[in-house]
Amino acid sequence: MSANLGQTAAPATWNKRVFWRLILVQAGLMVLTIIRQEWLLLLLMPVVFLLLFALIERNPLHAIFLILFSIFFGSISNLPLASKIPQLFVVDLIFFVVVVSLVLRAIMRSDLLHISLATVEKWFLIFLGFCLLTVFKAVDPLRGLALFKNLLAGLLVFEIVLRFVKTREQIINLVQLLMFWGTVLAVIQLITMFNQGDLLETIRRKNIHLSFGSSNYIAAFYVVLIGLGLPRLFTPSLSTNKRLSLGAVIFLMLTCLFLTGSRGGVVALFVGFLVVLFRFRSLKKLLLILPFSLLVAIAIYLNPSSRIVFAGLVDFRTSASVLTRLELWLESWRLFRENPWFGVGLGNVDFHIHLKLSPVFYTKAHNLVLELLSEIGLPGFLLFAGFFAAVLMLQIRSCRRIENPTSNLLAWGFLCATLAAFVHSLFEPTITTYFFGIVFWIIIGLSVVLNRLAQNPQQGAVNE
Repeated sequence: MSANLGQTAAPATWNKRVFWRLILVQAGLMVLTIIRQEWLLLLLMPVVFLLLFALIERNPLHAIFLILFSIFFGSISNLPLASKIPQLFVVDLIFFVVVVSLVLRAIMRSDLLHISLATVEKWFLIFLGFCLLTVFKAVDPLRGLALFKNLLAGLLVFEIVLRFVKTREQIINLVQLLMFWGTVLAVIQLITMFNQGDLLETIRRKNIHLSFGSSNYIAAFYVVLIGLGLPRLFTPSLSTNKRLSLGAVIFLMLTCLFLTGSRGGVVALFVGFLVVLFRFRSLKKLLLILPFSLLVAIAIYLNPSSRIVFAGLVDFRTSASVLTRLELWLESWRLFRENPWFGVGLGNVDFHIHLKLSPVFYTKAHNLVLELLSEIGLPGFLLFAGFFAAVLMLQIRSCRRIENPTSNLLAWGFLCATLAAFVHSLFEPTITTYFFGIVFWIIIGLSVVLNRLAQNPQQGAVNE
């Protein structure tokens, strides 16, 4: 695999004290923005930068925490200091701090020139290079560059995971961090929905709007995180307290998924559940997950929002959103046939789509495959498909070859999350978006590291 940018001989451990300090730092900054103490924010900025640099220099995996939880801050235009700045997010500033910190760390450790790339990294970079090439033929190159920034953010977290995650324990810690992040997201969603008033009407209209996305987009996070955590729930070595906590988190996210009213999310999660069933396909193993499956079925049945979602699935033939999506897909296919080699330019499909059934302005094709074909052409799509297929093969290999139950169920969690995310992207192309892309590429990076550790079990104790 690749050499490490600033790698130390012994990887730093995940310190719970540091974790809670990071929570307090970000909570403190959020409080300052709410109470509008602009002068104090300005005064603390250099101190915060030095603190973040010290944390990242000590253990670069702290950057993953900072990036993930800064998503909840939303746009910087919501802050008192920047009321007129459009679409600059707090996570953008954190990315800047992370990049500067990692470069300074590498310079101080004389590791900046000792960089090699693995095959998956090269494939990712070639794909990004081709995407950038298509920007030059776009009607609006700036919009193309904005979407390119999303892909670069995914590459950055992917690289951090590949280069600094060294053991199975670190993989488990990051999986737990992702589940904790999903819990915070669910709580924020519930608070937002109850503040809006009429709960069922909010679900029916899919009228959930957080600072970084609305109903269908939020559902994508639950799909991938439930898929990630579900196989781990049946790990034999998991303590009773951890199993109950993880089960409660999964139930919470499942409830919030149905509250989004996302039909595509429910379909994608069903596919992920089929992957888990395939892992437990023997009768003896199926009996292990039967009680949990019954509890999930009862919870879904008792959830009033599930009736709205299932009614939408049954009546999909007459759904206005389904008919609009079909027209979007046909228009996207037309654009691909007219521009097969370079597409219409990254992020520029909306300039060329002309809908007859809906006056709504759409910026996406609402299908990952058609969006890639129409925006970056056949070569770009094949680069992405080749990279994605290579990752899936690594994940399947891990599922088949890893014998240790804990590591094996981690591998199945990564496969389940990846396939569920892909299915959801056939209705809502979230993989190429900014915030979901951060979560998605962290999971992809962890799956690649687990496969690497399986090939070198002494390094990460995967099979012990």
